Amino acid sequence: HTAADDSASTSEGISAVVNANNQFAVSMYQQLNKQPEQKDKNVIFSPYSLSTAMAMLYAAADGETKQQIQKTFHYPALNVLNPNSAALHKQFNKPNPDYKLATVNDLWMQQGLTPNKAYIDTVQRYYGGNVTNLDFESSPEPSRQTINKTIAAHTHQLIPELLAKDSITTDTATVLTNAAYFKGDWSQPFSVRGDKQPFYNLDSSTTAVTMMYQLSYFDYTEDNLVQVVALPYKGNDLSMIVILPKSKDKSAIDAIVNTLTTAQIRQWTDKLESKKVNVKLPKFKLEESYRMREPL
Repeated sequence: HTAADDSASTSEGISAVVNANNQFAVSMYQQLNKQPEQKDKNVIFSPYSLSTAMAMLYAAADGETKQQIQKTFHYPALNVLNPNSAALHKQFNKPNPDYKLATVNDLWMQQGLTPNKAYIDTVQRYYGGNVTNLDFESSPEPSRQTINKTIAAHTHQLIPELLAKDSITTDTATVLTNAAYFKGDWSQPFSVRGDKQPFYNLDSSTTAVTMMYQLSYFDYTEDNLVQVVALPYKGNDLSMIVILPKSKDKSAIDAIVNTLTTAQIRQWTDKLESKKVNVKLPKFKLEESYRMREPL
């Protein structure tokens, strides 16, 4: 790294990359919600992973392809995107005693292809991308297993199989992957009661679930539609923001989802202030897999 490179990442530049990622996150969330197979299902995905993997592709794209990627991901110019993506990548991967956060980029390439050196430099320098040659042509299945094993290791076995069977074929040329891993404890642990409580589902039915309880001071705000609370993780650098609609009516919840914007989220987070809050949260586990070509 030269000094000139490092000075290229500024707080405005980082804000531009963060805002792009957040705008993409909201529009992709709305898009996934609209997919017919998603009807009334939970949505969980990592917008940062998609944004970062596609940024590596964007660095090589041209013409209409480049314009379409830029429009979908809201990227700033490459000379802003690259150094500030690098700064974020560095920040996320800094060791921290309070929590584990890591994000890993990989570029997998058919052996024998000679990629543009400047491009490989960009992937390695700004995205920390590991570039690995595989023989997709003769060994598509072993190549798929190599990629899956690597991702499983990056995510402490939480994503055992990123690429589904037959997703790598003899004519695959390159594969771009991003894996994000986060593990944190709450800064104040919740207590759990033995009994199960009703949780209201989107279709107005209820499910009996184990609840976590905590009466404590949290950053909180509300308006006439929602209640918003920030639950900090140990170390207080990171938090989970939970938005609870006041109405249990599906159309009211749909309206909040469909009109969601980054500006709206910022409005809520700007208004957060410390209040004594009684938080009840269901214990839950979400696992989901999407084919992104259609929604993208």
